[in-house]
Amino acid sequence: MKARLTKLILSVFVITFTLTGCSKDEGIISSTASSKQDILTFATIDEFNETLQKVNSMKPEERIAWEKEQGFKSYGTICDEFYKTVNPESFKNIDEVKIFVKKNSDKIELYTSSDGEIYCITKYFKNPKRYLLNKDKQYKIGLTIMNDEIGRESNCDSASNSLGSQKVSSAVVTSDEIIQNSIYNGVSYRMHIWINTYNHYEDIYSLFKSELRLANFKKLLVWWYYSCPTAYKITLNTADDVYGLIKFSTGENTIVEDIDSKYIFNYDFLVNQNFPINTNPHLVSYSILADNIKGCTINQSKTY
Repeated sequence: MKARLTKLILSVFVITFTLTGCSKDEGIISSTASSKQDILTFATIDEFNETLQKVNSMKPEERIAWEKEQGFKSYGTICDEFYKTVNPESFKNIDEVKIFVKKNSDKIELYTSSDGEIYCITKYFKNPKRYLLNKDKQYKIGLTIMNDEIGRESNCDSASNSLGSQKVSSAVVTSDEIIQNSIYNGVSYRMHIWINTYNHYEDIYSLFKSELRLANFKKLLVWWYYSCPTAYKITLNTADDVYGLIKFSTGENTIVEDIDSKYIFNYDFLVNQNFPINTNPHLVSYSILADNIKGCTINQSKTY
């Protein structure tokens, strides 16, 4: 069964790459980047949210090309480029890793997952806006410069679960995690999925947020991002008092991409422009089929 899944991923991945290549960013809003301030400017919060969703759905090469068109390099890209220069095999022990991370804490950080495992990840890993922030972690809506501080990031750990089992009994669940490990040729790999829904505030804007991130990792003292051909077909249902039930789906066909870390779903809904409002967001259900070439397979559905 595993051999068949692996062959399917490889064949679909090759066909997909051959047919699509680097697709053009059709429909992407061309935001203005000031060469003087190196900051993206959006006319409205809706324009910002639409661009945010589309940029997070891009493949890395598409997103980098889009940034170049804007005359802009995002904070996320700056951190990603530094991360790619790091050789995990060069560290002799965990203490060396910790010292290196502390020295470069503006671009990378250590993250402890719900099962106690340590990851070395890019800075602002949990922030979906990382590819719209400039090097000073700012962007502009209208005439207002928005500052994005670390304390205002989405919290992937809040009320989270490991292996898809609920950590605490609660009538409303806003966050969940699924973790799957494998060993391939003696090396440990893992697929980690974070699911979140929450209220998010941007200055005077109140938004309802839903997101699902999939990431692949390889264990070398700690867990490091690992870019890996991955097949996935996912449906996520969330709800709140304002919008009711909302369904997100990748569609009927399985998607195959080379993924180290990606937002599969990342959507903002504008609730209010006058004052913060709690819309009581919560997870309703999900159905996930995800399989990478290193043997990590998730085939799971859940209703909360």
